[in-house]
Amino acid sequence: KQWYQRRVRVVDYAASKHAVVGFSRGLQWELDHMRNERLKVTVIFPHLTNTGMFNGCKVKLDKAFPVLTPEYVAQQIVLAIREERDEMHVPAHNEKFFIFQYIYGAKMFRELAKMFGNYQYMEDFKKIRQD
Repeated sequence: KQWYQRRVRVVDYAASKHAVVGFSRGLQWELDHMRNERLKVTVIFPHLTNTGMFNGCKVKLDKAFPVLTPEYVAQQIVLAIREERDEMHVPAHNEKFFIFQYIYGAKMFRELAKMFGNYQYMEDFKKIRQD
């Protein structure tokens, strides 16, 4: 995965995020090549957001990586669009965390993710829809 943290028990979610990021970055390149100045593409990288999708999930270091409210994420999306950003990490300091994997490699990144509790936060997940 490029800029999105890998998550245990959500490989399908992670794969779909990779697809969105790859498509969006490719589209940005195409629009730049066409010298387009009207269409804009913005990719948002929100941290865990308190929605039904992550019902019951817990964050180990909630002071550094708090669970976000949908309202806060929406405000940041509006800000990113107004500022015509290509990408935005929410909260902004998350970007530094992701850069780590490019400096130290995927294995060290996984170890860091374990320390931050990324392997455990889906353990208390509660399904909101029954199959």
